[in-house]
Amino acid sequence: MFRNPSIVYQGAGDLVKFVAIFHKSGCTVSVGYVQGVVEGNGVGLLGDIMVQEEIQITGGLFGLKQVPHSPRKQHIGTDLLEKFETEMIARGVTELYGHLPHAGSEVTDCLAKWYCKRGYMVNLNPEPGEVPNGSCGKITKSLSTS
Repeated sequence: MFRNPSIVYQGAGDLVKFVAIFHKSGCTVSVGYVQGVVEGNGVGLLGDIMVQEEIQITGGLFGLKQVPHSPRKQHIGTDLLEKFETEMIARGVTELYGHLPHAGSEVTDCLAKWYCKRGYMVNLNPEPGEVPNGSCGKITKSLSTS
């Protein structure tokens, strides 16, 4: 089983991106990422955060069998988000915002709870034009520099 992924910075310029990578027996597997943009004037966009639901790893006797593995519920998303927020603060961002995708009410509720637990304000009833097409809500967080 994979444990404790490496979180690697892969951003450039105003793009801030971190990738979670597992290493095992010479195999490297990317299992998640977070990315966003420094927009200026203390504002940053959390563009996307994702952790794979399931990956296939080689296992079994002689490594001939593909074994499903779920990297979720191992705090990978939380770790990625913390690294992202720390980098955004280092770049002078004090206000972070993002959008929740249309993904069904169960997924939206789960995401809303996840972000709230991490200090984000969640608006599931945004004004028309406040979020782009394909989004059903907005998240915001004031970042502390202390």
